[in-house]
Amino acid sequence: MASALHCIAFFFLLLTFLAVAVAFSCPEWLLDQRILISRDSFYTKGLWLRCQRPSSDFRYGNCEWLFADNFRIQKDEPVWFLAVQILFSLALAISALAVIFGSCAAICGKRCRGFSVTCGFLNLTFLLLVAAVALFWAETYVKLQARPSGDGLVMGWSFWVAVGSTGTCLISTILYYFLSRRDYHTGY
Repeated sequence: MASALHCIAFFFLLLTFLAVAVAFSCPEWLLDQRILISRDSFYTKGLWLRCQRPSSDFRYGNCEWLFADNFRIQKDEPVWFLAVQILFSLALAISALAVIFGSCAAICGKRCRGFSVTCGFLNLTFLLLVAAVALFWAETYVKLQARPSGDGLVMGWSFWVAVGSTGTCLISTILYYFLSRRDYHTGY
């Protein structure tokens, strides 16, 4: 039977995976808030999707995948954006592996040392998330003058979900570290 610590750690692991998946797939990393001033169009950009829409329409009807038309849009993106896409894609894949090994650790317990493997995957996921979020923040803040809030170009909710997933990943990494240490030392 899983301990209370393992249940809490697994909850944060699942929360991390879900938050990474949502941030990965949603087109709201950058929002152009100048609609409040110009009333022309609304612009959002995610890691894989770019959307434009009239100010009166609240649906995403005019979206383009960055890899559509033989990577036409992707080719215009700066190298740092490609690095963020790669780092975040790797973080999603490795967090999925962490969920698989975390589930296996609950089943086989101390026999398979699954907590240590899960902790290792979570450590790597945390480093990838920190690198991706920090790079995106630095480049958009300095080069595009995007701000956390206000008028103009702002960080969208998908970006903030990515920031939150970094925090939940850190919490689950620490919890799985304690679980892995308990495997090696009895009486913990």
